[in-house]
Amino acid sequence: KGFVYQSFDTLTNPGKAYLGNGLFIGDARNYQTVYFGNIPEYDPAKAYQISFWFGNILKDTYLRSGLIISKYDSKGNMYEEDYYNIAALARIFDGNWALCELDVALETPNDKVKVTLRSEEILNDDFLLDELIIKQVGVNLYKEVTGGIIKNNRYYLK
Repeated sequence: KGFVYQSFDTLTNPGKAYLGNGLFIGDARNYQTVYFGNIPEYDPAKAYQISFWFGNILKDTYLRSGLIISKYDSKGNMYEEDYYNIAALARIFDGNWALCELDVALETPNDKVKVTLRSEEILNDDFLLDELIIKQVGVNLYKEVTGGIIKNNRYYLK
């Protein structure tokens, strides 16, 4: 397999998802872990990228939310933690959604990555996140959907 894909479609929320039937919804007042695990078939010599669609960007303060990437060794010890501003990661905008991308590197194939959202400014609302992918740079992932094709988390019309 060699990649992580979370559609969050098992978390059914009709009409709210960027793609499919579900999405991750988490209370923005608290730390929200979106993913914590290994990257299958991880090769430390290769470059990897995390991408996801982040919702509610048209609301004030959402793009000022933070993304925390924590890295753990095989014994569960955290060895690195980095904080990113969502606005700096946004690459494509589609209505109320932004495609966010960033590179990630682990030290060994047995290490784990933790992806967490946090905001100190959103007081009474939720984070919306959909279509999380962690993959090797240069490897293309495709998904056929109604009316188009998704390539590396980007939608193309047929």
